Formats: sequence, structure tokens, C-alpha cells
Amino acid sequence: MIGIGILLFIILAVGGMIYWQNKGVPTNNQPSVTLISPNGGEVLKEGSVYTIKWSTQNIPAANKISINIRRVAPPSLPSEGQEFDPIIFINLENTGSVDWNISDMYPEGNYILGITSYTSIPITDAITDESDNTFNIIK
Repeated sequence: MIGIGILLFIILAVGGMIYWQNKGVPTNNQPSVTLISPNGGEVLKEGSVYTIKWSTQNIPAANKISINIRRVAPPSLPSEGQEFDPIIFINLENTGSVDWNISDMYPEGNYILGITSYTSIPITDAITDESDNTFNIIK
């Protein structure tokens, strides 16, 4: 009788430990998009072609991708006003990359790219990411 009681105690204790250890473990099934490159430190030359790369997890296949650009003005320049269209691409298929012809409309400087995954326009269910650090566009 004591042996069965000890065995039952061990089973309950081990089962409780397994439950306790797994209780706080998150499952990573949240949708996400990650900008891979440019992600900071790159130098891109006007007139060249650069491949923008991203990855997604748990994003529906029908979702579209848009990519936008934001200039990070140095302290000596005003931060308001832009000399260019901030939308680079819209309604892209989620292929993981796109070639970008770097136009002469971008003044030399530091930039951040943003990427958005969405179901439809108007965008109400955006999943976003942006460059971790600035990259540079030169003439």
C-alpha cells in the first residue's frame, strides 16, 4: 500500500512539474514581418538596384506587402517636410524580396525603411517592422 502511495505521489509531482514548466512558455504563432535588409549600416548608391529582403511568420498567403521610406534628418536640418514620395512599393506579393531601383529623388542622407503586411486597403490590420538602424543613400 505504501508503494502505491509513493508511486501516485511521484506521478502527481512529475505531472505538476511538467505543467508548471510549460505553463509560461509562449507559443510563437503570432503573425510577424521582419525587415532583413537594409537593416542598418548599408550604403546605397543612387541609380543602383538594391534587393530589399524580408521574412514573415504566420501571415496569410493573401496578405500584401508595402514598403515605405523615411529620411532621418541630421540635427542641422529641419525634420519636417519631405522632398520625395515615402511609398516605395504597395500591393506586393509576399515573396520575401523585391528589387528597388534607387531613384535620384532621394537626397543624400540617412534613411529607415518600413514594411507592412496587410489584408486589404484601407489598411486596418497592419503587421509592421522597420530597419533597426539607418542606412545611407549617396549620389
